[in-house]
Amino acid sequence: MRNWARRARLVDEPEVAETHIEEAEHLIDGLRRELTGLIEELRPMGFDEEGLAAAVHTYCQDWSRQNGVTLDADIRVDAGLERATQQALFRIV
Repeated sequence: MRNWARRARLVDEPEVAETHIEEAEHLIDGLRRELTGLIEELRPMGFDEEGLAAAVHTYCQDWSRQNGVTLDADIRVDAGLERATQQALFRIV
């Protein structure tokens, strides 16, 4: 729909326009929550302080609870791994 047609609908059919605006706001809010979740999954809060093993353990617990599937992860991390390597490994998990 062209801009002028949308503006005309605001004037001619305000109830219909309001419904569409509410639907758009609902979709935007859902997208915001989904993107926030994806960002947190890529690099969870506390990763720098906790390290790879703790971050994977927390992720596995959360995933297990959300999906109703028992998951046990035994993670041992070489202290010599560079931070970038640890982050890449977390993203793989």
